[in-house]
Amino acid sequence: MLEDFSFYFIHRLLHTKSKYLPLYQMIHKQHHEHVNPISVAAEDIHPVEFFFNLCGTMFGPCVLGSKMHYWTLIIWGLVRIQQSLDAHCGYEFPWSPFGLIPFGASATYHHWHHTKNVGNYSSYMTIWDTIFDSNADYYEKYPEGVQTNEK
Repeated sequence: MLEDFSFYFIHRLLHTKSKYLPLYQMIHKQHHEHVNPISVAAEDIHPVEFFFNLCGTMFGPCVLGSKMHYWTLIIWGLVRIQQSLDAHCGYEFPWSPFGLIPFGASATYHHWHHTKNVGNYSSYMTIWDTIFDSNADYYEKYPEGVQTNEK
């Protein structure tokens, strides 16, 4: 929950396009050059964005501090990388373990973010997008949360 919360706000901040704080143009635009992303696109990010994402990913482990086992930290890092690759793969795998998470953000959900370049900022769960109303357009178009192949 801590990682998802921090990732949501970091990602939303990176979409800032104002004249005074052009974070999108300076940092996050590199990642969004991939409109139809493939897994490797998940890691095609600016070094500053990498640092921000690392801070978000490590927020929970830092809170736990010495109470977190070394192998738990390693497994957490591997799960986080796998989720990012899954979200950017361009395909909705029916066996994806991330689809089992309540309010899970799927590859389809994140693909909307890349094609529209707005909303759906969450990482694992859609809960923060729902609370802060940044996924309303997605659910208006796909009420069941399922994107279909349209002509």
